[in-house]
Amino acid sequence: MDTKDELRAQCKRIATEIVEPTKDMASFLETMVAVTYFVNANREYVGAELIVDVSGDAAHIDTRIQAVYAYWDADGTRVEVFYPEDGLGIDDYCRERYEES
Repeated sequence: MDTKDELRAQCKRIATEIVEPTKDMASFLETMVAVTYFVNANREYVGAELIVDVSGDAAHIDTRIQAVYAYWDADGTRVEVFYPEDGLGIDDYCRERYEES
């Protein structure tokens, strides 16, 4: 399996967990390394990007476009997998955290 296949498999696993969760939000967020909130000019929440650690590798979840992506700097490989729905409720969770802050 080459780098691109490995990255795609990693992104698909995360996307599947978002669509059809097998654990709760708290358990999922244990893998989160960082979150960036995106807001409009009125400081209204638009979306978030979460960086999650999956077995020592980082993947990004972009709630604005409902995508999981990962890249390998060594050779410039980037893979993006879209998820059709947010069954886990990541975007709602991030919106609530932003609005509470």
